[in-house]
Amino acid sequence: DRYGFGMYLNNYNMAGIMNSFQSGVSAAYNVAGRDSRYILSGGFNLGIVYKKMNDQQLVWDAQYDNGYFNTDLPSGEMIQRWSRMMLDIAGGVSYKSTNARKRVNPFANFAMFHVNTPNESLLRTTQSDLPIRYSVNAGARVEVVDGTFLIPMGLYMRQGADQQVNVGMTAEVGLGGSVYSVMGGAAYRMNDAIIAHVGLKHKNVV
Repeated sequence: DRYGFGMYLNNYNMAGIMNSFQSGVSAAYNVAGRDSRYILSGGFNLGIVYKKMNDQQLVWDAQYDNGYFNTDLPSGEMIQRWSRMMLDIAGGVSYKSTNARKRVNPFANFAMFHVNTPNESLLRTTQSDLPIRYSVNAGARVEVVDGTFLIPMGLYMRQGADQQVNVGMTAEVGLGGSVYSVMGGAAYRMNDAIIAHVGLKHKNVV
């Protein structure tokens, strides 16, 4: 119960022009013992990102002819490389109180993505480092009555000069003493949007 491992594959094709393929492995370790009343774990992700541009789908100023783009005309562009493979590293720590005797169990998580700030430049004419993304979220699981919980929470993320703040509340109601419960709530992303949450939970899986 103290170790966890995972692997992922993801391919994102952007209209046949840009393709991004991601693959990686993750590992985590729970510092607390089996009988502890909390979970304290740390983990990391080691990933590979491969990005490629399909130049056959691009059109250029030199191909503009009598009001139309004629792809049979030469583009005049002499670009040697249209792809790049990058290492992408992430890591984080997580704390969660699991004391069944307490009605209020707090939790908090911190993570850093793109720790190695990979250079995303496909053409390699300029440096284009991807900034580190920092993420912090925290909240508490509050038992109102037996089987019914309120979960206030907040999220803060920052990458470069951009930041995002979410605050919200989720309610969880058990279904007749079974391993299932229903969840619903809402969150507000500052200066942007209201987000609705609806779900069905089986044990610890939503």
